[in-house]
Amino acid sequence: MSAEKKKAEVQMIKVLAAAAVAAVIAILPPPEGLTPEIMKFLGVFAAMIVCLLTNAAPNWLITTTCCMVMILLKLTKISVIMANFSSNNIWMPLSIVGFAGCLAKSGLLSRIAFNVFKIFPSSFTGTVLAAGTASLVLNPLVPSTSAKLGVLCPFTAALAEEARIQPHGKAMKGLWFVVFNIAYVCAYCVLTGSNGNFLILGFAPAEEAAKFTWIYWLMMSLVWLVVMCALSILFVLVFMKPEQPVSISKEIINTKLQELGPMSSDEKYCITVLLIAIVLWVTESFHGVGSVLVAWGALAAMIVRGLFTSKDVAGLPWQFFMFLAGLLGMADYMGSCGLSDWITQVLTPVVSSLIPNSFVFVIILVAAVWLIRLFVDSLSTMAIIPTVFGPVAAILGINPLLVVWLSFVNGQQWVLPHNTPSMLQSSIMMNSVITHEDVRNLTFVYMVIGLLASLVSIPVWSGMGLM
Repeated sequence: MSAEKKKAEVQMIKVLAAAAVAAVIAILPPPEGLTPEIMKFLGVFAAMIVCLLTNAAPNWLITTTCCMVMILLKLTKISVIMANFSSNNIWMPLSIVGFAGCLAKSGLLSRIAFNVFKIFPSSFTGTVLAAGTASLVLNPLVPSTSAKLGVLCPFTAALAEEARIQPHGKAMKGLWFVVFNIAYVCAYCVLTGSNGNFLILGFAPAEEAAKFTWIYWLMMSLVWLVVMCALSILFVLVFMKPEQPVSISKEIINTKLQELGPMSSDEKYCITVLLIAIVLWVTESFHGVGSVLVAWGALAAMIVRGLFTSKDVAGLPWQFFMFLAGLLGMADYMGSCGLSDWITQVLTPVVSSLIPNSFVFVIILVAAVWLIRLFVDSLSTMAIIPTVFGPVAAILGINPLLVVWLSFVNGQQWVLPHNTPSMLQSSIMMNSVITHEDVRNLTFVYMVIGLLASLVSIPVWSGMGLM
């Protein structure tokens, strides 16, 4: 038997097991307060979780198929459960990803990063600060974390080699830690920093979704962002500095800028559109033009210039959009059918006695995310966390969007190689001067800083009415 055929049979067994779970739950007598229709939904939802946990099929196929099963069971209509395809949850990231691709294609992102590095001193401290600043500057400009890492990782590795920083040494590990933490993990702190933010945005209550503008999102995450950036850099400067002083030549930076040549007309066009878009995002509460319209306008400007063509449409992450629409459709149904209210009612007495305040809730939530992420990817975790912690958060008056956001920013650990594939990608981008084994222990530093940043942010979130 070929390996592919054997794999297909294993996948089929996983799917059949999920279907069996769905059938058993669907035929169970409904508890008081639930209906047979809700039990059918619970069966489909449980099958979705089983398939996601076991990787029975691609994520987008699992969530979309579950939505179709809901329609087959006459629990909903396609116009309802797939309504997110016509919402900001899809059109915002679609526009942003397309626009960001044009910025990268023009060479503007590389130019910005190289010029940031040029400003700082040539010492190890200066390089760490430059790497952190460049990562921070690129965050709001690019929703693709791979694109950010693709610019920063190779260049940081080249600088380190020029300064004779030893591969796999603690200074090299420290440089990687700063770039990865700020360019990748902190991308969730700016609305336009990661595609994942638009998945998170989908969990905002319908009546509150409009208030999560670019500025409001930054206000929500600012304390967490500052703590994560400051402590990551401080840790590296104190504990990861090289034994001997190093000096990093500016020549390599000047060479890179010379290779780019003078700023092209496309770059000037892109930076003009980018600045206009940022101003409009930041001032949305004054002019009332929604973020998605601004993003689409920016993409339209790229189309007019010829920087975004029909070929680029095929390169958009359509599988992510399908996963996003399907998952949010299932989550929306859970709220509309009354299941969330029933779970909240059942859990209220227990929660009141076991989770006395928001601080305890955050500690338990983050610890649960750490545990779950050992076994499943971050997107699958998003299907589990709202189901388990959403009703508890409702009892404590915590916004469900904040629950999902906390699970994202605290769930990017790399304890095991498969936990965060972007960690492995960044290693390759740095020409393997660091490996997973080299930086495995640094994940615990990130986890502690993330939890601390979450706890320190609680007063701000309380003041914003998010908890």
